[in-house]
Amino acid sequence: MSMTSTTHLIALLAAGELAVQLLHADSATRAAKARYHDKIDQFEAKHGRASSRIDTRQPEHAKVIKHTKVEYEAYLDAKRNAGNVRRRLENASRKAATIVATGGTL
Repeated sequence: MSMTSTTHLIALLAAGELAVQLLHADSATRAAKARYHDKIDQFEAKHGRASSRIDTRQPEHAKVIKHTKVEYEAYLDAKRNAGNVRRRLENASRKAATIVATGGTL
């Protein structure tokens, strides 16, 4: 196996590993979002529905925001992580394509 094909294979394996990580990260994001929405539903079942979309600038939403803070922050963290993995996958894919296009030189 030539150095070019070995380098390309390693780059493809790295991209494949990141693709699997992205599947897990996207799944974790969906689960975190569901937990956040469940927490909102719990609050609304006890206190009534919010009059409008939850807005941090609305004083009447302060209680629901406080009640869901942990879940909301976990959801944002999961989204951020998925975005980071997506960016790393894009970079790894570009690197693999560059290796092919340049014949193995970066």
